[in-house]
Amino acid sequence: MSDKIKQKICYFGLSDIYQEQNWLEDLARKGLLLTYTGYLIYDFAYGEPTERRYRILPEKRKKIEQEQKNTQRTRSQSKDRGAR
Repeated sequence: MSDKIKQKICYFGLSDIYQEQNWLEDLARKGLLLTYTGYLIYDFAYGEPTERRYRILPEKRKKIEQEQKNTQRTRSQSKDRGAR
């Protein structure tokens, strides 16, 4: 693998996760292998073209789900205290 790095701007939003995954997989087939992701800038190393599968996990969705669980837990605890 070469030490050269190529930077690309990522224009995808949270609703474009599948398109972003496909874009990353297409780049891997062209020999650009993902090495770093920033907010808008992605770094790629030049390498052998390969079949790679990328999966993106939306962090915001996880945080929202966790906040909802915490809110539900707090509400149920409040109801339990009021019932005593």
